[in-house]
Amino acid sequence: MKEAIVAARGVEPLLYPAMGGSLPDYVFTKIIGVPAFVIPYANADQANHAPNENFEVDLFIYGVRTGAAVLWGLACLSSLHPEPRD
Repeated sequence: MKEAIVAARGVEPLLYPAMGGSLPDYVFTKIIGVPAFVIPYANADQANHAPNENFEVDLFIYGVRTGAAVLWGLACLSSLHPEPRD
């Protein structure tokens, strides 16, 4: 889905195979059996949950666009719907 990220952002992604934090991902992937993906929206210096926590709005918008592009790319790969309808 690297192509979807390039389509949404216009630049090559930095692939980093680890992620901090905790998510209810186990519920989706293990209990329900649905695959999941995570698109980070925040800037590197966000200071998550700190008194000086910050967030760049344009990165949030890029994150939403990237998530949508990844979902679109996955839909295009689906054998049930080879070409999503507009």
